[in-house]
Amino acid sequence: MITLLPSVSYSDERGSLTKLLPKGFDISHFPIQDAYIAKSFGNIFRGLHRQMPPFGQTKIFSVIEGSIILFALRIDHDPTLYVQTVESLSQEQKSFNYLITSDSFSGYYVTSDSAKVTVLSSGHYLPQHEQLINPKSIISLVPELRDQLIILSDKDSKSPLHPTSNIKVVNS
Repeated sequence: MITLLPSVSYSDERGSLTKLLPKGFDISHFPIQDAYIAKSFGNIFRGLHRQMPPFGQTKIFSVIEGSIILFALRIDHDPTLYVQTVESLSQEQKSFNYLITSDSFSGYYVTSDSAKVTVLSSGHYLPQHEQLINPKSIISLVPELRDQLIILSDKDSKSPLHPTSNIKVVNS
C-alpha cells in the first residue's frame, strides 16, 4: 500500500526548507537506517524489490525533481498493485512523501526526462535477503506504460516474472 505523508515547505528570499516527515509522525516506529538520492533518466524503471522477512524495509519516497509513477506490489493474501503518479512541486506548493510498507515490492518508472528521488528506509539493504520481481510482469496492468519504452537494469531484466492474472490494480 502507498500511504501519503504530507510535508511542509517554507520559503523566503534565501531559498526554501522542506520538512520531510509530518508533525506527529512517530519516528520510533521508523528507524532510518539507509538513505538514498537516485537520479534517473527518462523511461528508467527502478525496482520491484523488497527485503525478505524478517529483514523487511519500510520506505519513504520523495520526488525532488521530475515525475515518476510509484509502485507498491503486494503478492500475499490479496495480490494488489498500488499505482501513484508523483510530480515534484514548486516550493510554493505543498509536497508529499509516500510510505511503502515492508511487505510490498517497491519501484518506480521515470515519466519525465529525468527525476531525482529520495528514499529513506528502515533496516539496511542486505543483498542476500533481496527478493526481486521483473517489472515487465506489471507493465500490461498499467495503461500508461503499455506503449512506453521501458529501460531496466541487467539485474531487474534477469529477475523472474510474476503471474498477474489475479492481481488487482489500485490507483492511489
